[in-house]
Amino acid sequence: MRNPGPAGYGGLFKSHNGSTLLSFTGPVGAHDSTFVESVAVLHGLRLFASKLSSKFVVEGDSNVIGWCMKSGPPPWRLLSTFREIWRLAS
Repeated sequence: MRNPGPAGYGGLFKSHNGSTLLSFTGPVGAHDSTFVESVAVLHGLRLFASKLSSKFVVEGDSNVIGWCMKSGPPPWRLLSTFREIWRLAS
């Protein structure tokens, strides 16, 4: 499979009991999966930032989640994206 390629993102916000509260999708054009997953996290936080409680969970299946938790430095090309993610999540 080639990477990058045409892409879109999506996500869900769920309650503590698993009920879906909000879903979202959007296009991002031709980008690699790391960029797309980062944009998905950022877009979700932007949508829900005013409604976030003191505790929330972000789930995913890539290094993006680790970078969100500052467990290592993100790629330099995504640093501004992650700075905004960290700001919204703090």
